[in-house]
Amino acid sequence: MPFIGPVNSVLLYTLFAAFWMVGFSNAVNLTDGLDGLVAGQGTVAFGTYAFIAAHDHRTDVLIICLVTVGALLGFLLYNHKPAKIFYG
Repeated sequence: MPFIGPVNSVLLYTLFAAFWMVGFSNAVNLTDGLDGLVAGQGTVAFGTYAFIAAHDHRTDVLIICLVTVGALLGFLLYNHKPAKIFYG
């Protein structure tokens, strides 16, 4: 940590990880309030991860990314404006 140095605390790491996960899940829920935005952003992100996984010959990660892209594109059919279903 800046001005303090390395901190080796399991409790501090656990609290930080929980705060991080709650923050990101809340950000996805807020983004989903805008019709189709989270599915579009997720498709681009997981598509990029799939490209990187294919380049690194990681077929396990590639399959997960491509399945997620397919699910997001299927979800986008029903979530474009006006949205009929929501993520959360």
